Amino acid sequence: MNWSLLTLLLGYERDNHGVFSASGCTIKRQRRALVLEEVAKGRTTTQALSGELVQTTRPDGSTGPWHPGIGPRPLNDLKTALRNAAFTLVVGLSMMRDSEIHEILKSPVVEHYSTPAISSTKIKGTPNRPGKHWWIAEPLVEALAVAESVSLHPERVFSRSAPTIRTAPSSEPGCWRRS
Repeated sequence: MNWSLLTLLLGYERDNHGVFSASGCTIKRQRRALVLEEVAKGRTTTQALSGELVQTTRPDGSTGPWHPGIGPRPLNDLKTALRNAAFTLVVGLSMMRDSEIHEILKSPVVEHYSTPAISSTKIKGTPNRPGKHWWIAEPLVEALAVAESVSLHPERVFSRSAPTIRTAPSSEPGCWRRS
């Protein structure tokens, strides 16, 4: 049983990876027991998300899912690709600077003079970092919603794709170790 993939598919955040813990509280053990009962009944799959994928026509004329199934690693890769695509749309269609896009907090779409706009912080040329609005079209509203849904950061829509690895000097000169 791939507990981490099940957790991801059910929409739990990464911090809640223990929702099916065998050694956790009663509710976690009950969840785990329910899943194992369904597995014992034969309700299993070897491919994640395979039943929900869009059917396409292949070059040979047959039809089938566009992908054989998305596992944990490809799912995270696709989430990163979605975030990057949304970032590219925001850059191209809003004329915001990179630093201003990285300042976008969750729920950024507001109405500014009766028009949808992104609310963020202006960085360049202003020492006090005032808030600013950038008018946007409907495709950016959707792109921001997608980016927000796949964001790993608790506050920001666009952040680093991978967590920062802290390092500390080692006792050996010129070497670093993870801390």
